[in-house]
Amino acid sequence: MINNNTHTVDIKKIGKIDPVTGLYNRYSFLYTVDLYINDCKNPDMEFAILLININGFKDINDYLGISIGDNILIEFSKRLMSVKTENYIISRINADEFSIFCKTKDADEIEKLAAEILAVIRVPFVVNNCSLHLNGRIGISKYPHDGEDVETLMRSADIAMSRAREIHGRKICFFSREMYEEIKDNFLYANHLTNSISNNELSIHYQPIFDIKDCKEIKGLEALLRWENCTLGRVGPDAFIPLAEKSGQIVSIGKWVLENVCKQINFWKMKRYKAVPVSVNISVKQLEQIEFSKKAIDILNNYNIDPNLIELEITESVSSGDIATISNNLRDLKEFGMTISMDDFGTGFSSLGQLDYFELDKIKIDKFFIDDVIKHKKKQ
Repeated sequence: MINNNTHTVDIKKIGKIDPVTGLYNRYSFLYTVDLYINDCKNPDMEFAILLININGFKDINDYLGISIGDNILIEFSKRLMSVKTENYIISRINADEFSIFCKTKDADEIEKLAAEILAVIRVPFVVNNCSLHLNGRIGISKYPHDGEDVETLMRSADIAMSRAREIHGRKICFFSREMYEEIKDNFLYANHLTNSISNNELSIHYQPIFDIKDCKEIKGLEALLRWENCTLGRVGPDAFIPLAEKSGQIVSIGKWVLENVCKQINFWKMKRYKAVPVSVNISVKQLEQIEFSKKAIDILNNYNIDPNLIELEITESVSSGDIATISNNLRDLKEFGMTISMDDFGTGFSSLGQLDYFELDKIKIDKFFIDDVIKHKKKQ
């Protein structure tokens, strides 16, 4: 049994070596780095942790089998050892993740090592006379800037690796404090958002829409969702909507929005205000629900709302969702009488073909295309 400030590790029980690759396993790697930190007397010591992920490795195990996957891990381990020097300690810490303890503070050397590792991953792996082409992502943390103990350093490297996976074309990423702050904020937002409906923290603001030829008369309204939490204060939709979509909470929040828009329309009717269409934003996650159209129609029927008064506003991201389910839902909603529009048209992968495929009634062209349109003939 080995005891120190951070770990209690039974080396005899868990063993030092990963049985597949012959590299250090996770626990012996953590112990070795932790011991290095505790034993070092140099106050100016710096080093790096590299966390390496093989993209799509689970698919290899699922499709080709675990034995083939193990062979690839063994070959990759040999390739890692080929770039090793006395300054590196290599381990396999997870099914498809490896880590390197790099005893240098030279950022150029660290990045060069990461690039060499990605290069050896990209060399095709030959399996049963077939070539498999793989790629990877690497997250890097540095001691002591990104953590003063091995657990914190590993967490920081993992955060950096996740960021490298998220950013298109980026395969090597150094940790930064901003990444941690973003993750912390997202965690807090997502946690508080769970009870936002039951705590009456959500509200809807209505933005008027005018005809450019007659700005005196309101032609419609856009329902804008707002969130104010007693701890977090006012949280902008750009911050909480993506989190709600990622967690799936957008489904219940979207239902709440549509119900409350219907209630508001009935309130205006009671006050004898002129009825105008209200635009409601709909998420891809909602449209991917098989019975979304039925549930939306039931809500309008329950509140006795004319479907012509509801305009469902989608974004071009519908193209990346379950197209069949989304198009079926939109078709049902159109047949019921609702209007379908697309917001921010032209900012990403939208095309004129979507107008027909999704049977859109309107498109809202992104302001980028109309800014200074009068001054610039090219934009005209």
